[in-house]
Amino acid sequence: MKIGILTITPNIGYGGIMQAYALQYILQQQGHEVFLLNRKTKYSLFKKLLIFLKRFIKKYLYGKDIALTLNKEYTFISQNTEPFLQKYIRRTSDIYTTNELSETAQQGFEAFVVGSDQVWRPKYVPDIYNYYLDFLKEDRNIKRIAYAASFGTDKWEYSADEENKCLMLIQQFDAVSVRERSAVGLCEKHFDVSPDLVLDPTLLLPKSIYLNLIKNNNSVAELDMFTYILDMNDDKRKMIKQIQQNLGLELFEFNTNGENREAPLSERIAPSVESWIYGFSSAKYIVTDSFHGCAFSIIFNKPFLVYGNIERGLSRFTSLLGLLNLDDSPIPSTYEITSNRLTAPINWEEVNQIIMRKQEDSLHFLKNSLVN
Repeated sequence: MKIGILTITPNIGYGGIMQAYALQYILQQQGHEVFLLNRKTKYSLFKKLLIFLKRFIKKYLYGKDIALTLNKEYTFISQNTEPFLQKYIRRTSDIYTTNELSETAQQGFEAFVVGSDQVWRPKYVPDIYNYYLDFLKEDRNIKRIAYAASFGTDKWEYSADEENKCLMLIQQFDAVSVRERSAVGLCEKHFDVSPDLVLDPTLLLPKSIYLNLIKNNNSVAELDMFTYILDMNDDKRKMIKQIQQNLGLELFEFNTNGENREAPLSERIAPSVESWIYGFSSAKYIVTDSFHGCAFSIIFNKPFLVYGNIERGLSRFTSLLGLLNLDDSPIPSTYEITSNRLTAPINWEEVNQIIMRKQEDSLHFLKNSLVN
């Protein structure tokens, strides 16, 4: 079966890259021909000109280290992550409009899978209706599936018009699953749909698959304390220093300046995907404010601490941690850290057994939704 995956287009976001990789990998293992729809944001000529002029002024009047266009910026900062995408993610050509999506759908696709990640969060995607497969129109010969779709938050962020239109679109889906418990409630309340609760795609693969991706990594040293912080602030810096002192570990901070447009361009080059995986696989202790940072700490059975990232969606963390019988309350500030919390043992045998059961349920959902 020829399947199209519609997710938030991965670029330099490691979680986005890995969930797209994992979902494509699983579907390919099931015998399908899989393509990721390379849906991108289309800017008007006026918008492009405005961006160029602003950047020109910053670069040549104020001496800022900045690229003049978004394309040049992305090419520069993604020079270490793009090779992974080219090697492992099978993508369509760039798609900028609903009409282009509709034309792509007519190229022999038999099913579309929406997900995973925050595909149902309006402010995170170019066109929210696309992620409810509006471009398929009335074509009922193509299967419509949502796998581990996420609203990113337990708050309802849709306008009345968005809710009404998405309600009509989701009714045409053949199968719907979500990633968070809160999303189950939101679907039931606003869409009159009762979705399955499934695992994020990254948790469907055994760690051996990820280790195979870094088998040629030249690094051999084990890392002490590995930090992967998306939104750094003074409180998080204080937290990291406090944990480092309490545990007596040497610190390795992963560079997450790629998305920080206030940082100089030369400091925004994203490290490779392989080095990101290596950090989680080799660390003795992990501190993160990232959902997928949390997921990969669990995959590699590493002791970790999650700092609640409210703006990016806290329910994603609480749902995953609660599902695995882990502490489902990410710390909201440095003041919540205690020595007991840092060193509390984790029953990884129990966690892994829960994951195995949920893997079976999640894979069963995915397989059945495509064949029935």
